[in-house]
Amino acid sequence: WQYWLASGDDDFIAGPGAEILFETARFWASRGERGDDGRCHIRRVIGPDEYHEGVDDDAYTNEMARWNLERAAELASIAARRWPDRLRDLAARIDLDGAEIAAWSAVARDVYSSLDPATRVYEQFRGYFGLEEIDLAAFEPRAAPIDAIIGHARTLGSQVVKQADVVLLLHLLADRIPREVADACFRYYEPRTAHGSSLSPPAHAIVAARLGLLDLAE
Repeated sequence: WQYWLASGDDDFIAGPGAEILFETARFWASRGERGDDGRCHIRRVIGPDEYHEGVDDDAYTNEMARWNLERAAELASIAARRWPDRLRDLAARIDLDGAEIAAWSAVARDVYSSLDPATRVYEQFRGYFGLEEIDLAAFEPRAAPIDAIIGHARTLGSQVVKQADVVLLLHLLADRIPREVADACFRYYEPRTAHGSSLSPPAHAIVAARLGLLDLAE
């Protein structure tokens, strides 16, 4: 999607790009499970934070799935106007119809959001806020990963984050997450993140810079 916005390569987005978005939307629609609350829940996943496995309603996963479903439905609408013949051919080949496309929008609307309106913080996954809080600063300086220091079991039961998870979401969806939410989430998760992967510091640095926290970003 970003490639198309940057390049204007209609031939790609109307062909292989559309197929990628449509098939991935199908996957996320199939992963959502309707709960008693009427929301779509994505259960038993592992998000970017690899310290916590098999969690439900991972904020990163849910919000990126929502984005994927929305873009697929949007592209189907664009293609129907601009490239109807190509859309018709692709739909016939992958057995796609209007009802399935409409369902993507419905699932996207109903995907569970863990955003707390009071604190403006996304709960990383269901039950995360109830886990043990550990002061990572107390273990500095350290030359080993935090899970090797405190043990796997305690890490699993704690709020320690291996690498950018909700913060990576703030980076990737910066255009749709309000600044006050980004600020609250970053300030909550930064001190809880152990940066146990090279993925983590760049994402934190970018979000910190966008929030004006330039010394921290550097």
